[in-house]
Amino acid sequence: MSQVAEQIYEKRLHPFTLLYRFIVALPNAALPIIFVLYSGNTGEWVYIFISLFLGFFILPGILLNYFYFDYTITDKEVVIKSGVLSKKERHIKIDRIQNVTITQNFLHKLMRIAKVQLETAGDATTEGNLDSVSIVDSERIREIIRNHQHGKSKVDTNRFSNENGETVEKTVEEEENVIFSMSLWDTIKYGAVRFRPIVLVASAWIFSLFSQFNPNWTDELELILDSGYKEYIKQLDIFSIILYIVAGVLLVLLFSWILDILLTVNTYHRFKLVSEKGKLLTSQGLFSSQKGAIPLKKLQMMVIKSNPITRKLNFYRLDLQTAGFGGGDGTKAKSETAIPFAKFSQVKEIINKIRAVVIPEIFTKVSPKSIRRAVVKYLVFSIPFGIALYFTFDSFWVLLVLLPIIGFAAYIRYQYRGYHVENNQIIVKQGFWFQKISIIPIEKIQTIHMRSSYFQRRLGLATVEIDTAATVYGNDASIIDIDIDVATEIFEELNRLFIDDKNKGKVIN
Repeated sequence: MSQVAEQIYEKRLHPFTLLYRFIVALPNAALPIIFVLYSGNTGEWVYIFISLFLGFFILPGILLNYFYFDYTITDKEVVIKSGVLSKKERHIKIDRIQNVTITQNFLHKLMRIAKVQLETAGDATTEGNLDSVSIVDSERIREIIRNHQHGKSKVDTNRFSNENGETVEKTVEEEENVIFSMSLWDTIKYGAVRFRPIVLVASAWIFSLFSQFNPNWTDELELILDSGYKEYIKQLDIFSIILYIVAGVLLVLLFSWILDILLTVNTYHRFKLVSEKGKLLTSQGLFSSQKGAIPLKKLQMMVIKSNPITRKLNFYRLDLQTAGFGGGDGTKAKSETAIPFAKFSQVKEIINKIRAVVIPEIFTKVSPKSIRRAVVKYLVFSIPFGIALYFTFDSFWVLLVLLPIIGFAAYIRYQYRGYHVENNQIIVKQGFWFQKISIIPIEKIQTIHMRSSYFQRRLGLATVEIDTAATVYGNDASIIDIDIDVATEIFEELNRLFIDDKNKGKVIN
């Protein structure tokens, strides 16, 4: 069978699209009704009529959007037609598609459907969305596009049955070149060291939601306390109250820790990184899954991330920042996780496979005068906190507590900043709680400029700013607070390397 000749003509989304969209849209109409019925406020019945009015348009809209949506895949382009009153027809060239991402949330998994996103070079958002196709069709779409791009004329196939019991042909994939994978135990360890306050955020959201349905919750709490708890609290001494507060905080942190582990397992279960013809393919997820690709020719920067706990355990994360296709936020930049959690030696090995990079053991430090500048900066930002302490304790002496904290923070900031310039790349290290080691190929640099603020000039300092096509924040890969003569030397050296660079680095084939 000729895979290049294989095409898809005038195909609609999966019929379960109707059910999926209805379930997703249901809360928008149902929540106002539940609010009115629960509160019993007859003055709010207008919300019921608003919900019914919205529902009158939601259901027909779902049906019409489904029947007026179809897609076609030929050997040159993907054509997506949509719209009821306002017609839209998108033509996406096959050779411009950089990434085909297949994602499934929990509802998708139950219905055995998937969402397919087509991302193209130069577009700041996902250009093509097929939000509900069958699992078989999603894999088939990705295979057809990949084979068209690779120019395959003959592909071995075998026959298998899909979820509907129909016999279909499936391409026999080449043996995967897996360069990294995570076991279940590795995923659990990763969740255990992330320490995100998920329960605190979730509790605040749940509390704000339910307080809307029960505006008299304070009165009910007062009744509960009057039933005997208030007298019990009055009998407690200060030590017992503090002990209860500490126990409550620890309990919340414990629940947050367990929930973070579960969410991490759901996100990164069976994480796998595969090398394939200039791309890195990722697959991950348990109840919600995702399959994506990282085009190495669009790679702008490699970033190694860690926190004090993971560094102590010698575990790091590797993100690859790419540019030129949909980041989803209008930035034309995207950061993909290539390694969520691995030993530093493994991270260095993968980096060396992507591009020949030697990460130095010792970085060149920034100027020690950066400590003085940081102290002044932190003092200015701590003024509101100092005023709050003064009015709380009615004494300026309490402000002295801030001085050793500020001094230590400034010193740590200096200790964990550094840089290293090689023939074809620059490596910048910064951050303590969330440390980043950014590796930027010289040929990926878009602009280089040197700046010096008023306070930097007084200390004889400057900053060399380095921007790539994937730079979202200005200091992503900047060398901050170095002596002005050193900054001038680095600036001139980077300009020379950028202009004369002949070594474009090595990528996986």
